[in-house]
Amino acid sequence: MKKDVNLKILERYGFKLYKRPKENVYLFKKGDSLIFVNLDLKLIEFRGDISLSFKAYKLLLDFVFNKYI
Repeated sequence: MKKDVNLKILERYGFKLYKRPKENVYLFKKGDSLIFVNLDLKLIEFRGDISLSFKAYKLLLDFVFNKYI
């Protein structure tokens, strides 16, 4: 299975794809925190203390919105 290019970019910034509970739902892990991304609802939810740089947050937004463009 070919990896998505956006996932590779996110991995360079420390986001690890933790698991995919169902289609269009991603769960990323960065440090001790979890980032829940639901592409159906265009929702990003942070669980735990997390600090992101502007570039890392922009990459998450690009990941969500590039799936629909």
